[in-house]
Amino acid sequence: MSSRKFQLLGWIKGYFAEHGVSPATREMAAAIGVSTTRVRALLRRLEAEGLIIRLKGVERGIRLPEMADELSDAEIAIALVARGWKVNPATRSATGAFPDRNLPQLPPLVHIPDIEAGNGDDGKPD
Repeated sequence: MSSRKFQLLGWIKGYFAEHGVSPATREMAAAIGVSTTRVRALLRRLEAEGLIIRLKGVERGIRLPEMADELSDAEIAIALVARGWKVNPATRSATGAFPDRNLPQLPPLVHIPDIEAGNGDDGKPD
């Protein structure tokens, strides 16, 4: 394996650890000192060897096999916004999906007494 390929893989892992998302192609090229065309070729090789997973048509769509089932912060934020949540990336917080916080109050629950089993009301012997 080429040292550039390992260099790129190590840099991608470090980027994930620091930012929680995959890097852009230009960021990768600048980091290891190669062209974006060379980065794309290295990514194809890493993918062919199973060292990364590339999501086709997704911006920043690189995943590491050990985190294939995890969602990035950006993907979680997009899903929350789509469901009506307000997301603040600066504080990494989200506020409720309910547009009106003045929802009507439900009446208090009334206790229903327990019915004893085998009390004879059903006509069957105890």
